Amino acid sequence: VILRERSTDDLLAQLQHLADELIGENRELDGLTDLWIAQYLILPFLRNEERNGRPPLLIDVGACHGHMSLPFIAEGWHAVLFEPDPDARSAMAANLAPYGERCSIVAAALGKAAIPEVVFHKNATAGLSGLGESPFGVTERLIKVPCLCLAEYCAAEGLQQVDFLKIDAEGYDFEVLEGFDFKRIKPRLVLVEYGTHFPSQRIAAVNRVMRSMEGFGYRAVVFNYDDDGAFKKGMWTYRLTDLFVCGSIPEDRASAFGNIIFYREDDKEFIVSLIAMLDFSKPREAFWSELLNAERE
Repeated sequence: VILRERSTDDLLAQLQHLADELIGENRELDGLTDLWIAQYLILPFLRNEERNGRPPLLIDVGACHGHMSLPFIAEGWHAVLFEPDPDARSAMAANLAPYGERCSIVAAALGKAAIPEVVFHKNATAGLSGLGESPFGVTERLIKVPCLCLAEYCAAEGLQQVDFLKIDAEGYDFEVLEGFDFKRIKPRLVLVEYGTHFPSQRIAAVNRVMRSMEGFGYRAVVFNYDDDGAFKKGMWTYRLTDLFVCGSIPEDRASAFGNIIFYREDDKEFIVSLIAMLDFSKPREAFWSELLNAERE
């Protein structure tokens, strides 16, 4: 009750303070991956949302093998999964086969505009294929795939509401985001991957996208990581280094990469959920003592 009575800005300030105190000092937080965020933050947060009897809907762009969507689908969600890589798509179809008609797999790339055919770099490493060459993997071959626009797809399919939109498009994430009609459909949460190792996703571009989303009524929380040079060695390990909740990414994070969660600017409940997520890594007595003291002040 105390948390929910506080203003959104006060909650954000408390969350930033808590994140700065804990990140880098707690091994569990160091390993906070995008899969963990989806399964243990986003899914529980959206689980009890009132939808007037309709099934919850997830759009997964760059679904690969479907691992991020699988916990949602297993709980009864419907999902539209976009994956242009034929090998990844085949593996995903096998993983999602038990859930039948609740899953719609679309063999296409996505961008800000629909194009009948685009060149797609089929990478030798699963998850690194994309519309451009990966800085960390070897292109196995070039194939041609259709490229769709999310706004046009949703309109054509009659989609009126989306609960969770996830985008992982290997350097083309912001183009996909730009192709969604946020004036017509406002997902409760949007998860977008970014990486400054891609030319179109330098820090200035990431900050520009976050400012643009403010125009649609969304604030951003940024989970920032460091791979300590592992990606160049073909090892997909990384650790959480920062959580930015009250502004843009600093310019000194030249090698930044990670995930942005966009949430509705009036969604105080999501900030409370983030505070609760960090709560697990801090002694409970100290955590609540600080909140009570802050409330008294």
